[in-house]
Amino acid sequence: GRFTDIAGSFSFDPATDEVGAIDVTIGTGSVDTGSPGRDRDLQGDDFFATDRYPTMRFIGHTATRTGPHSGRVTGDLI
Repeated sequence: GRFTDIAGSFSFDPATDEVGAIDVTIGTGSVDTGSPGRDRDLQGDDFFATDRYPTMRFIGHTATRTGPHSGRVTGDLI
């Protein structure tokens, strides 16, 4: 699945692989798995509880290059 409501920012210097501030906000109600029933379950109280938590936020702390076009970011999901 995926989320269709995502906004955020980050900075990246390809010469040094240095990643700056990473801050992403995701609309929890925008989950899209291709199955409307599964999406409703995910939006419910057993998972994202979108009525109480309409957004989640990811604050990245570190990033590591794992390949020529890929990497791993660690941080906090709040």
